[in-house]
Amino acid sequence: ELIKVNIEAAKKQVADKTDSFYTSNLTPPQGRQIVIAVDQVNIRPGSLRPVLDAAARFLDMLSPLDQVAFIAYPEPGPRVNFTNDKLRLKRAMQGLVGQQPRARPGTYNIGVSEAINMEERRDQIVLAAVVMRECRSNDPRQLAQCERDIMSESSQIARNSREDADISLRGLQQLLEQLAYVDGPKSLILISEGLATSETNDMRHLVRLAGAARTAINVMSVDLRRGDVTVAEQPPTEAEDRRILMQGLEAIASMSRGSLYHIAGTGEPIFERLASEISAYYLLGVEQKPSDLVGDRHRIDVEVRRNDVTIRSRQAFVLSPSRTAKRSPADNLRDALASPFAISGLPLRVTTFAQQDPGTDKVRLVIAAQIGETGAKPGKFTLGYLVIDDQNRIPASFGGEVALTPGAG
Repeated sequence: ELIKVNIEAAKKQVADKTDSFYTSNLTPPQGRQIVIAVDQVNIRPGSLRPVLDAAARFLDMLSPLDQVAFIAYPEPGPRVNFTNDKLRLKRAMQGLVGQQPRARPGTYNIGVSEAINMEERRDQIVLAAVVMRECRSNDPRQLAQCERDIMSESSQIARNSREDADISLRGLQQLLEQLAYVDGPKSLILISEGLATSETNDMRHLVRLAGAARTAINVMSVDLRRGDVTVAEQPPTEAEDRRILMQGLEAIASMSRGSLYHIAGTGEPIFERLASEISAYYLLGVEQKPSDLVGDRHRIDVEVRRNDVTIRSRQAFVLSPSRTAKRSPADNLRDALASPFAISGLPLRVTTFAQQDPGTDKVRLVIAAQIGETGAKPGKFTLGYLVIDDQNRIPASFGGEVALTPGAG
């Protein structure tokens, strides 16, 4: 099935105020779900401004029915849940400060790849080359001390690299776990400087999470340290260090139906290309065979007969368990309220009336709802609502079991 976004039709739909006096989930949502995420590890304060300005212009290319979320991790950082309020998203992007990268340890100029080779692989050839380059003395005792200092500093550099990668992985994993509760396909645009990991288990876990969340990840790689005038000395293995930072991002993008893009300048052409790519896609159905029940992951290949076409599709599929644990009504209610999109399983029409509260400066908000279909029998239902203000706070909420009866007629 070809799913195609018609931006002009969406604008006409938004401009039509005929049914604006109530909201309903009787019709399926027409917008896309897009997440713009920023991995703040090693991103200097203010250095992302040109890229985020291009991301703000990218919002103007989207349909008014699209729901966009903006998240920066690890905390602290701005976080805007799915919304079509583009002004709010742009303000959040402008408010991204970034986090100061940790200072390089010691006084020697040692590349990350050199540190990893010396610390994790005990590479004596690399150690000898670094000692020859960095140690300025011919005294055997001073040379031995210099070698010990280099090993100690290399250990710290390698440890810092692992810690940064772990922080980035945890942030991305938590984001994908949260997206799994939101129904429908999603596009994640990840802005990152690198992910120095080659652990296949971590990568497979991320890909499984992306599949469960129905999320395609496109990675925009920024190299904010290259050409930075505040860095007194460039690392001796800059190209190799960059390759280590890229290997994790390449794996995530290729295995989750996305691509890796290297940003030069503001990255505006890349945002324009992504706007074009996510404007349409084909939804494929797969027929299950009895043999598919064996094993947890199954390879899947998609190809077309046209030439010079790049196909982005999942490389494997996982069958959902046939039996799922029974969930309480409260759990279902919580997930429904957390979802930014309408859930069509229960017909619902809602409207609100705002009135000045007599004798106070407060506003009384009355919520009226028509729940269920005509002819429904009276009974007890788990009912809940959340009222969220423009600061993402919850001034009012309710949840509990109530008795509902059919209205007149």
